[in-house]
Amino acid sequence: MKQLKCLLKGESKIMKAKSLYTGILLVAFNMQVFSQLTGYMLDNPEYYVAAADSQFLFEYPYPYDDSTIIAKKKYQYTQTGKLEKVMVYNLYNTGYNFTLYATDEYQYNDGDTLTVIINESGVDHDYDIDKIKNEYLYMNNKLSTEYISYHYPDSDVWTLHFKLEYIYNAEGNINEVDTYYPDNTDWKILFKSEYDYESSGDSSTITKLDYEERLDSNNEIIWFLIHTTISYYDQNDKCYLIEGDNYRSILEYNIGGAISREIVYYDYGELYSKSEYSYNTIGQLIMKRNFLWDSYNQQWSKTYSPFYTYQSDPVTIQSPMVEPLMVYPNPADDYLYINGLPNGAMVSVYSITSNTVIIEKIENSSIVISGLPYGLYLLHAGNDYWMLFMKR
Repeated sequence: MKQLKCLLKGESKIMKAKSLYTGILLVAFNMQVFSQLTGYMLDNPEYYVAAADSQFLFEYPYPYDDSTIIAKKKYQYTQTGKLEKVMVYNLYNTGYNFTLYATDEYQYNDGDTLTVIINESGVDHDYDIDKIKNEYLYMNNKLSTEYISYHYPDSDVWTLHFKLEYIYNAEGNINEVDTYYPDNTDWKILFKSEYDYESSGDSSTITKLDYEERLDSNNEIIWFLIHTTISYYDQNDKCYLIEGDNYRSILEYNIGGAISREIVYYDYGELYSKSEYSYNTIGQLIMKRNFLWDSYNQQWSKTYSPFYTYQSDPVTIQSPMVEPLMVYPNPADDYLYINGLPNGAMVSVYSITSNTVIIEKIENSSIVISGLPYGLYLLHAGNDYWMLFMKR
């Protein structure tokens, strides 16, 4: 179901009207729902990165500087590879000790189909815990209805907040999504999104129209168009362009078919932001560098750069070297030992904001890192070896 992966990537940049608190970010709710069900997050690793051979994934987002990590996520999977739990940790008022702040728990039926997501925020903190529950109903193996409920700290019951209903066309693609809110004993529709699919030669487009219910001058109810998004796909079903009412997003891919860069223009073609993606030698995402355009100085300024590390991070890889490369320990204190490269070989170390902090020759099979502040760093050694490590 390619129809939502690209569209929702674009709408997340500007649509905040129907958002819920999930983890540590406010994200468009429609984006969250479809990402769970269509594999959207697999194409957008900022939200979800799954490794077939890994049970856990750690994400280190939002550094303020070269040596500060203020939040991390831990992803837990079932034995069948289904996402089971996401744990969000932060450093608020806790020094260098991460404290559990929020959790997302995923429940599936016997057929491994997602049925419930329960989010709790305020875990292990001094204030009350908020809960949000998303319940998914299916018809003919397709999502038909989603119910969203709140469990407020001062209440003992779940309060139904709104629901989404999904309508499909004859080809099985989503044709319309309607948003309803409780109205006394009934449901009242307030928003709807319509999808239109077109193909021409080797390319195709998907248009998403968002409407809001309003009253016209005669006090009659009408559907008012509030946003239009068009996504363009090439012959390989890769989304290469997203156009909204006030922005344009251009996507580029590497030889392996993974996204490598995204550039966003706002308003009248003004540069706004770009993201660059880096992968390890087995194709797993290890870093996403984010930049904002500084129009005054006419240059890119770095913002946060999420890093990703896996329980099954390869510590040895095959390369043109005489022997496999091994780097240890991790975490490290004063020295990082590198076996597999000769003394005198150059290595580089980058901060989590993509700045080069060390360019050094290997001596006695090691490099000195004692001068680095506490934090997470990326080592580049040899032709294509990249490794995340923690400096204690």
